[in-house]
Amino acid sequence: MEDFLKKCLVHKYKYTILIAVTYYVLPLFAYVLPVNHPSDRMIIGVYFWLIITPLIILIMSIIFAIYNDLQWYFALRVAILGLFYMVIFGAGSLMFVGAYFVISLTGQLIGAYLKNKK
Repeated sequence: MEDFLKKCLVHKYKYTILIAVTYYVLPLFAYVLPVNHPSDRMIIGVYFWLIITPLIILIMSIIFAIYNDLQWYFALRVAILGLFYMVIFGAGSLMFVGAYFVISLTGQLIGAYLKNKK
């Protein structure tokens, strides 16, 4: 059973799992980190949404494309995870879904270019 999980889930979806952890675990740090003023939590949350999450998506997409070449459905998985993100954190995060999709495709194009350049 453990080999099956490792082979099917972790090996095949490890990049998607890391992006899901980025989507759902990192924003929780905005609530855990000690702050002086309540508005600082919002600043930390926006920092995660605008800088850290897109950067991780870009890096994961580049690495994914280097090993697996350009595959549009990976960007679609990133967008679908973003839709689930919208359900949890509100409709205001819907605008990020399209941006994350484009960032993922851009990262895959960069990774495919780096793979073909080798």
